[in-house]
Amino acid sequence: NILPRLIESAPDIEWYLFYNDRNELKKKYTWLNYPNVHLIHKRWPNRLFNLSSALLGWPKIDNLLGGVDKFFFPHFFVGEVSKNIKIIVTFHDISFKYYPQFFSIKHKIWQKFSRPQKKAIQASRLIVDSHSTMNDLVDLYNIKSEKVKVIYLGVDDKFRARMKTDKEIVQVRRKYNIPSKIILFFGTTEPRKNIVGVIKAFAEFRKLNPEYHLIIAGALGWKYKGVLKEIEKTKNVLMIGPVDNKDREFVYNCADLFVYPSFFEGFGLPPLEAMASGIPVITSNCSSLPEVVGNSAIMVDPFNISEISFVMKEIIKDKKLYKSLRVDGIKRAMEFSWDMCADKTLEVIKEA
Repeated sequence: NILPRLIESAPDIEWYLFYNDRNELKKKYTWLNYPNVHLIHKRWPNRLFNLSSALLGWPKIDNLLGGVDKFFFPHFFVGEVSKNIKIIVTFHDISFKYYPQFFSIKHKIWQKFSRPQKKAIQASRLIVDSHSTMNDLVDLYNIKSEKVKVIYLGVDDKFRARMKTDKEIVQVRRKYNIPSKIILFFGTTEPRKNIVGVIKAFAEFRKLNPEYHLIIAGALGWKYKGVLKEIEKTKNVLMIGPVDNKDREFVYNCADLFVYPSFFEGFGLPPLEAMASGIPVITSNCSSLPEVVGNSAIMVDPFNISEISFVMKEIIKDKKLYKSLRVDGIKRAMEFSWDMCADKTLEVIKEA
């Protein structure tokens, strides 16, 4: 969402894009053919590249690109640039500092080798998705707030309210075997997302609403065995797996209610996409999520299963509340755009 907008907004800048993979790019983006875009494709084995970068500080990516003035990391990762290069780094969150138990050994090793604190200190400017993440960098990494720019993410125009009788929605229901009345969770299956809590809350909700199903959409991530065990002992819970990008907006519109009580987020796109789609949202009252949803969703304590279940029942039962959440959610989502995100990102890059 960001890169093509940055390139199109700044035709006077020469953009050198570093791509390291043994395979060619699967998608052929039209903006890669722009005269000011240069894709530099290297085929280093990623493990060797990461190990060499972390232990030896080599190779310098700017040298592989033939020399640059500034380097933009859209996410901190294992990679080094020369000392004279101005660095702009985006931090989406540092959840691993708060909940290390939620991450696999592989993730912990990657985080250690990435040295995010070093990246934050070295950077000329930092971009974050929320004030919550900015406060985390200031508090945990001792970064000066003046160095950090909060730039909210956007929501694509394709996420909008639709009639449940639309043919695309009917087709998506058939494709993913989605029943008629559903509570939806959308995201990677990993401990931080609190999916076990969602399932337990749904089990209580279903005692008074047996006609509903809980749909868990998204790819399997890590440490998901607890989720699978909880599904086995709970009726009407369906895991539909990864959703094709072209189907995402229609899957949201299949839902009657969206539930996302994550323990920690740096931003939280799924609640915003659900609101844009006109679906009432329940989300957490912690980390960045209150910034995103404002007063247009119901916020709960993610550790309180009874509270989550109670709010689910109330929204489904109270038609006036249901309607107001739909209307307010759509209005709130309109405040976030990828164009605005890209424009502000470009300002930071130019100022660095």
